[in-house]
Amino acid sequence: RVEHLTVSFGPNKILDDLSFQMPLGKKIAIVGDNGAGKTTLFQAILAKQHGITLSSKVKLVTYQQFDYRLQSDRPLLDVLMAESDWSEAPVRALLDHLGFSQTMVNNALSSLSGGEATRVAIARLFTRPSNFLILDEPTNFIDLKTIQALEELLQHYAGCVLFTSHDREFIQAVADEIWHLKDGKLLN
Repeated sequence: RVEHLTVSFGPNKILDDLSFQMPLGKKIAIVGDNGAGKTTLFQAILAKQHGITLSSKVKLVTYQQFDYRLQSDRPLLDVLMAESDWSEAPVRALLDHLGFSQTMVNNALSSLSGGEATRVAIARLFTRPSNFLILDEPTNFIDLKTIQALEELLQHYAGCVLFTSHDREFIQAVADEIWHLKDGKLLN
């Protein structure tokens, strides 16, 4: 729940007295021009700024812009397994769905291309225990096939999703509701 959230940078109000409650199990797209405050809103939620209440039952997982910058010499399958409650078979199936061959899952995380690392960051969203996802521009830097895989994963995700994207088709495929952020106000 967000109540009377205002965020300013110097004299500029980025978010102006926002109040809303996240509907249970809904997928909400936050849209607006660049600089409208979408990322600022997500950062405020993650920082639990004054005016933000998260239930103790919330298990929040986030994807922020540039989360694809992953560094590890461990194989990507090992990295995901260490962070997950899932057994190996569904983790391998998820990676396959995201375009990783069974031999690629043994590659060191640091050896992956930017697009491959982004797909690993997306896989991490779903292998970590959660009931609420916040996704800041998850469609940046990924190909059409990965966007379609992400759409399908989100459509089957049972928890709440709050996300932003400039990809209108992705928004239409995933969002239950679209909220507009303009002039510091949230319109839904």
